[in-house]
Amino acid sequence: RTEPASAQPLWQQADQHLASAAPAPPSALVADPDGANGPWVLAVDDNATNRLLIARQLSALGMQVQTASHGQEALYMWRASKFVLVITDCNMPEMDGYALTRAIRDAEAKQGRARTPVLGWTANALPNTLSDCQAAGMDDVLTKPSELRQLRAMLAKCLPDMAAAPAGVASVAGDAAVLDMQLVQEVCGNSPELLREFMQTVSESFLAQIPELNRAFESGDRQAIGQAGHKMKGSASVVGAQSLLAVCTRIEAAASSGDAAELPALHQLFNQEAQRAVDALAALDAA
Repeated sequence: RTEPASAQPLWQQADQHLASAAPAPPSALVADPDGANGPWVLAVDDNATNRLLIARQLSALGMQVQTASHGQEALYMWRASKFVLVITDCNMPEMDGYALTRAIRDAEAKQGRARTPVLGWTANALPNTLSDCQAAGMDDVLTKPSELRQLRAMLAKCLPDMAAAPAGVASVAGDAAVLDMQLVQEVCGNSPELLREFMQTVSESFLAQIPELNRAFESGDRQAIGQAGHKMKGSASVVGAQSLLAVCTRIEAAASSGDAAELPALHQLFNQEAQRAVDALAALDAA
């Protein structure tokens, strides 16, 4: 007999997930669920949860979506196809969104290609973010996680000749003390299918990324700790897990600054908040 997910320890859930999960490609083609021949958008992010979120949101707004997990992959795809819009994470390994945009603008100039609108997509909405994005050649910036209505407004701004489909807001119950379900409502819109797929992907990401960060802590590699903390921070932000997000932000900062003395306490605090988030997700799934 298998225990309910909410009653199982975090490590047991993680081990079961990692043992049963088949290897997934770094990116995937996400077609318009209604089969409409909508315009194609290229969405780029190194976080699988973020890729799923933006792809399903764009599909709900009538777009067809292809995704990439880093800038080099996206640049190859952009060169081989015709996209009406590129939405890219700003900070990624291998090639970040700034370098990707500069490469796209350079290729457009050399090849005489029409200009492709590029939107930056970032959780770090700092005062200089817009100017940095524009300096790289981006047209505008979206903040993660983007509400469906905000994404629709940005599509209307960048693609004025293409009307996005309207979207409403679903009613969802959840553990407001751990997760921000109002935020989840806003990013998923009026789509039970999107909500189920989104929450399942978030749960899978948590169960993969929590052991990854713990392994980094055990290795003592501050660079690995910072990278894993940044990845976990992205997954926490999309469901408004504010306590977990705050801990991961502190972990990333401590790892990058070399403040190793704070890391053991942050490691313990991380596991406490991660367990609370996993329990809240399991409770939602059982509801």
